Amino acid sequence: MNSFEQLITSIAAEPEIVLHLGVGSCKEYEIYQDMQAERYIFVEPQPQPAQNPINKFESSAKVELISKAIASKRGRQVLKLTSSPSLRRPLSPAKLLDYYHDIFGSGEIEVDTITLEQLCTQEDIDDTTDNLLVADLQGLDEDIFPTLAVSTLNKFKWIIIRTTTLLIHQPVINDTRETLLDAIRNAGYMVLVFTEETTSSVNILCVKNQAELESVHLKEQLSGLESTIINLEQDLHIKTKLLLKADVDSKDLQRQYKTALHHQDQQHHLLCELKGKLTQAATLYHQLNLQDIELGVDTLLPESPDTVPSLKRENTDE
Repeated sequence: MNSFEQLITSIAAEPEIVLHLGVGSCKEYEIYQDMQAERYIFVEPQPQPAQNPINKFESSAKVELISKAIASKRGRQVLKLTSSPSLRRPLSPAKLLDYYHDIFGSGEIEVDTITLEQLCTQEDIDDTTDNLLVADLQGLDEDIFPTLAVSTLNKFKWIIIRTTTLLIHQPVINDTRETLLDAIRNAGYMVLVFTEETTSSVNILCVKNQAELESVHLKEQLSGLESTIINLEQDLHIKTKLLLKADVDSKDLQRQYKTALHHQDQQHHLLCELKGKLTQAATLYHQLNLQDIELGVDTLLPESPDTVPSLKRENTDE
């Protein structure tokens, strides 16, 4: 069970929605018809190759063709065409030309792009139903899947990805594929990788695993708890530093208060001494005043006793 079509056929249950990104000419339409899904959503920036096989569906009302390319952001994007027949579709990013030895650019095309998150919202795809995502993005999968939110990936019970071919330089493909696989595993999927020898491509089957999902949720909760603990430790560290500073400030204020109180006591002692000395000075001054008064009274007495009789004699004559 290595081929892309075999992996799609391996989905035993009937999916509610089949979303095929990069459907191309929709060679898988017969397989999809047997699935009896409620809705088929095919995404292809060049709708002409896909239109003929899509018209063969018994109920075309179930089929919707979206003429856009899935990318990491909405807008317009220039995509390179290559000389390789297997990579002639416009979903080959320019960087693939740097990876391959024997291909060259044969042109480019500007297309409308939409993200997978936006597409799921637009088409009312959620995690309440069993949905199948098939991605044949010719290299863009390495840009898109690692950046997807877990909640977006979890809208699909099964994910099948056809990755870029093995002709890419081995160190580059190993790094990019591991990044891709790690992102899907971290979203709670069991991942199986198959090599398709006839087309030299690698196909990836991802099945949502409830135990893995619970593990992912526990890891998220643990990560949240670790973040909370780190924040609390930082908060505690800050509060401890503030308490230490407050303690230092308090001791400094106590020291300043004791110094001020000591100075106040010294001033009070000096004032008491000054008051005593002033009291002594006032007492001495008062005593000196009394002595001055006594001395003043003595100076008013006659200088000699003869003065008084002379005055008496003058009065007698009169």
